[in-house]
Amino acid sequence: MGVEVTGRRYGGRSGEERSAERRAALLDAAFRLVAADDWHALRIEAICREAGLSKRYFYESFGDLEELSAALIGRLADELVAVTLAGAREARTPDRFVRAALEPFVAHLAEDPRRARVLFGAVPGDGAAARHRDEVLHRLIRTAVGLGLEVHGVPGGPVIDRGASFLVGGTSQLVLDWLGAEEPSPREDVVEQLAGLWQAVVDATFGPRGG
Repeated sequence: MGVEVTGRRYGGRSGEERSAERRAALLDAAFRLVAADDWHALRIEAICREAGLSKRYFYESFGDLEELSAALIGRLADELVAVTLAGAREARTPDRFVRAALEPFVAHLAEDPRRARVLFGAVPGDGAAARHRDEVLHRLIRTAVGLGLEVHGVPGGPVIDRGASFLVGGTSQLVLDWLGAEEPSPREDVVEQLAGLWQAVVDATFGPRGG
């Protein structure tokens, strides 16, 4: 019988594991829907239909649509920050830092352009998705600032914060435009162009006048 008993396993998986799988399936379904039709198309009924699950399982995982939106954007941001940090930490010197961070950032988004569309594409201006997206951008900014300060060995300051904000916002839009182009230029060219822009801003913000 298809009954789960707390503390027991069903079909080789515990109730917690099956619940986690359903939650992941709902997030995957929401990701596909937003990538295809933007955030305006996101509805609980549509998500459940896409995931092949009932509303009961939606509310098992999320209190409402806003909670799911936060979880989806958070998951995408976690993945992007993780690959960027992993790349940047391979280069612990200022001369290699910029390219080491940018290459995995661009590669991760290019691997599945839907990631960039969902994270950085247009969202309703006063909705939950917009708020969560802003939080992600600020989180990426804090990550960029933290890495830069660590690598360059300098204290923080408002100039550095503004420089990081400029870089993160500009890079996100540039990558989004690049992935949406009819004939995108080679990925290596995009990284090269971004590296030049980043290096100019990094030199200005982390140099003698930065902070």
